[in-house]
Amino acid sequence: MALVSLRDRIISYEQNTDFRIMKKVPVVIVINGRSFRKVSSLLEKPCSMTMIETFAGVCIKLMQEIDGAMFAYSFNDEIVVITRNDQTVDTNAWFDNKVQKICSATASITTSEFNRLAKLSDLQVIGDPTFTSSVFAVPNITEAINVLISKQNEAIYTAVSMACLYELGKKYDLSTIKQTLSEKSASQKLDILSKQCDINFDDYPAAFKRGSAVYRIQKVIESDEGFEKIKNKLSVDMDLPNFSREPEFLEGIITFGRDIFRQ
Repeated sequence: MALVSLRDRIISYEQNTDFRIMKKVPVVIVINGRSFRKVSSLLEKPCSMTMIETFAGVCIKLMQEIDGAMFAYSFNDEIVVITRNDQTVDTNAWFDNKVQKICSATASITTSEFNRLAKLSDLQVIGDPTFTSSVFAVPNITEAINVLISKQNEAIYTAVSMACLYELGKKYDLSTIKQTLSEKSASQKLDILSKQCDINFDDYPAAFKRGSAVYRIQKVIESDEGFEKIKNKLSVDMDLPNFSREPEFLEGIITFGRDIFRQ
């Protein structure tokens, strides 16, 4: 009896922090590289296409592993995955929407796959890259789309800032660069990039400027018997539109599953 009591007591400790996200609403998973400024310090600046492609490969793995994953967006050292579990009444949430399991699983999957792909592509990273993960729910698909719009806005601003730092670094010392860029908006930094460095930001790769994504699209597949059938295939997109200007792009992908609240 004492053993049963002890076991129950230990389980109760675990259950006190075994938080679950509410079901039947979109879930957002945000994965970040740990100390990636140091990890990526040897890579090509201001952007490394090998790094971007490695993150795209990690997004493919996450889309394959996470039940209900609809869209994986990556920029810099961050990945954002939008998942749904409301396609039907019987659709189950991944790991029953348990926060700790989702975070530990996605951080582990990302760390393992990134290091595997980095080795294959001979990506010059320092140390053993690791990732952290967080998860939260949003009330509806519109807000899930707004998460991605916000993240892409951050990606664009970060890309502009990184381009400025790199190009100005060819001409000025760090103190002068900080003073030049202090409290400048993205449009002001673009102006500095153009006038002081003679660089057109549009000439940088689209995936550096706006991020990249992996999502499912419908493709017609011809079977061995000659019949055509539709399958959902993963697609890697390195030329994303500006989400804030074309939100219907995201809406078409994320609402692919049937929403039981709007049958």
